[in-house]
Amino acid sequence: MSSQLNQLEAGLNQAVSGLDKVQNGISEVQSYLSELKNSPAGNQLNIPRNELNNSDLVTSYNIYMNKDRQLTQLSVVLKADPNSHTAAKTVKQLEKDVKAQIKATSLSKAKVAIGGQTSQNLALETLSQGDFTRTAMIMIIGIGIALLFFTRSVLQPMVIIATLVGTYYTAINLTALIAQHFFHERMLTWNAPFFTFIMLVALGVDYSIFLMMRYRDEELVDPGNQVKHILQAATVIGTVVMSAIIILSGTFAALIPSGVMTLIQVAIAVILGLMILVTVLPIIMSAYVKLTYDSRVNRGIGIKNNTK
Repeated sequence: MSSQLNQLEAGLNQAVSGLDKVQNGISEVQSYLSELKNSPAGNQLNIPRNELNNSDLVTSYNIYMNKDRQLTQLSVVLKADPNSHTAAKTVKQLEKDVKAQIKATSLSKAKVAIGGQTSQNLALETLSQGDFTRTAMIMIIGIGIALLFFTRSVLQPMVIIATLVGTYYTAINLTALIAQHFFHERMLTWNAPFFTFIMLVALGVDYSIFLMMRYRDEELVDPGNQVKHILQAATVIGTVVMSAIIILSGTFAALIPSGVMTLIQVAIAVILGLMILVTVLPIIMSAYVKLTYDSRVNRGIGIKNNTK
């Protein structure tokens, strides 16, 4: 019995020593895992080589990857409406985060693409913004050249273009407020600003050209009284323009019952823009006409005509 007790004591000592080693090993593992968690490698999923052909793993490959294992597709279901502004912000952030996460992995050169309804809306929005910028620049340059020819002034085209752009931004922002409060739309459709800009600028330029051409005719006949001439020009041209605006407003108002949000927003924006133009443009043109025309040149022409 004494011998067996000695053996038991020796065994317990070995067990204690073994437990100490196990504890030390656990501490080392915990330290390693803590360091791994804070390193880029902690973002990777490491699979033992002998488990790569596991049947369950192969099944997951077939679900998420193509046959040559070069393409992986993951489905993400958003809680928000896919056409909402919240969903668009989520998709933008998701794409940004994924690209940032794979930079520190072996997939750093992989291409990341996001599809679905929300992504398509974002792509259309980006495309439309690019087209809108190019179209706006082309229109402004073309209009500027045309106005230089008709007005024979540098400052006057700048004033007209600034007025048209200001009218567009005012009308489109008012339309956004109306859509938000009356149609419960948090934002404009992606193509509403594009069509609104084209229509408002085209109509506004026509009005400006008609007004300034009439002013020049009045100034050639009786040079010198610029206030009187711009008033006469606005009176004559304003009657025609007011009639055209009433007809155009009625035409665009007919789009509102269509139920198509893009057409509704474009119609409201154009109607508001026309109302702003017919009110603001004659006032601004009258204020700047003295700065943009030298009445002495026209007075000389008038004197020659009167002498004859």
